[in-house]
Amino acid sequence: MKSPVVGIDVGKYELVVYLNGDYHTVNNEVRTLKSWLKKHATALKEIDLIVYEPTGGYERTLKACLDDNGLPYRRVHANHVRAYAKAAGIAAKTDKIDAKVLAEFAIRMEIKAKSETQQYEALKALLTRREQLIGMRLQERNRLETCEKLVGKWIEKNIAQLTKQIEQIEKAIDNEVDQNDGLKKLYQLYSSIPGIGKITGLQLIVDLPELLIEHDKTLAALVGLAPMNRDSGKMIGRRRTRGGRTRIRGLLYMAALVAARCNPELKTYYKKLKDKGKASKVALIAVAHKLLKILRSIAHRQTPWTPVMG
Repeated sequence: MKSPVVGIDVGKYELVVYLNGDYHTVNNEVRTLKSWLKKHATALKEIDLIVYEPTGGYERTLKACLDDNGLPYRRVHANHVRAYAKAAGIAAKTDKIDAKVLAEFAIRMEIKAKSETQQYEALKALLTRREQLIGMRLQERNRLETCEKLVGKWIEKNIAQLTKQIEQIEKAIDNEVDQNDGLKKLYQLYSSIPGIGKITGLQLIVDLPELLIEHDKTLAALVGLAPMNRDSGKMIGRRRTRGGRTRIRGLLYMAALVAARCNPELKTYYKKLKDKGKASKVALIAVAHKLLKILRSIAHRQTPWTPVMG
């Protein structure tokens, strides 16, 4: 039975492909995957979409090969797929079942192929490593406060080594930005907004590429800054933000803290909300939401931030 959608369950060593009612197991490495795609090129030409879930980086080979072959694909959220499977009464979970469920989910939810904007993988890897090293250094500093003196000497050495690595990573990040004109321009656009620092600007580029193509409501939902209703009958519940990309939401919240003090436009906006009796956290979330709108506007216009006059 032919289907317009291919579901691929991605594993560390193997991919299980659900194609036109048949299952194919392919080694998750470039040479084998390219060979398989070439062998099934005729069938894949008739496909509207190839869908897969992120699996901690093991999907990178698949994405690269799909890009090289110009095939339409979409990476979907694993929680959404599991919710669909649960609603459909599919309790069993195997690689083959998961591949088929992915295809069915995409058809039922009318998922469309989406060309992903450039991900800047090298920069993303550097930023992730920097975050890991900073976390490790913080843990060591916390241990240093309560450890024995003898152990403390080793911890201090490790802190020094971690600090040196962080400095090297930051130099590599600067080099990566300087060597890529497109990346450099985007970073300069985002960081032109008072409140958006270096790391936040770069993290937005790699973790929220949709800024360049999506609209305000979609972006707010992606980041988790869209208020969700909690109403039932005559009861009107408090709107809350939830879900989304937690790293970006956290960075935008911290940026809102800075912007509420140093960005003239957002400082005024924050004060108005406070004067209306809004709680500080609620007002800051609103500032973060407005900051996201400004970022989207700058990304679409490709012009730096300018203060609103008047």
